[in-house]
Amino acid sequence: MSRKPLAARTAGPVGRDDVLAELRRVVDEAVAGRGHLLLLAGEAGIGKTTMLTAAADFAESRGTRVAWGWGWSGEGAPGYAYVLGYRLIVQLTGGDYAAAVATADRVLATYGEAKGGMLQAQLTIRFQRAEALFELGRNDEALAEELAIEPQYAKLFARNSLYAELVALKARALARANRVEEAQASAKAALGMDGEGNVLAADVRADLARIARGAPGERVATKVPAAHGVRAGSPRS
Repeated sequence: MSRKPLAARTAGPVGRDDVLAELRRVVDEAVAGRGHLLLLAGEAGIGKTTMLTAAADFAESRGTRVAWGWGWSGEGAPGYAYVLGYRLIVQLTGGDYAAAVATADRVLATYGEAKGGMLQAQLTIRFQRAEALFELGRNDEALAEELAIEPQYAKLFARNSLYAELVALKARALARANRVEEAQASAKAALGMDGEGNVLAADVRADLARIARGAPGERVATKVPAAHGVRAGSPRS
């Protein structure tokens, strides 16, 4: 999941007990199984992020999972795409891959001709869809999706951990397709991008190490890393 905004970590809300009480009430309702959609609006700098961070801390203290995301400030996908994007995170994290593919398809259907930050969002949704296809054993489709988005990924995320994750998926899909030499090259590239091992999950790195030696890849459950935690908005690169 995406990390909390840095600016909001140092101080709590001041003088808005009424708003904070309402946010906590909504959290309590959600914990009890009665979900809510709440819009917190106001001028820039008024303290919206600080309030939401306090509410997130309260939610975490109640044992809930909190996902942070940022919307694209220009024209682009409607708000419903962001709701679906968070649903996709939960489905992938929980291993509900068939539902994740269906949700990704619904999100992508809301995008028109994406550009700028929305193009980044569209690409990350497509990557997540490829992850789910791979876990479902639909390897040809997963590999085709990865190959289709890789050129743009290389341009937008070349120095970003997102590209390492994409190349890692490519290596594993190629290995499953018995394209050994290509898989080896991609596995070595992904491991090289991972550097000190701060990007890829340990079990994925182990799978890539086997592939790099020419051994068959193993089925490893997808883990949604922090870098890919937000899909429907513009990812922070």
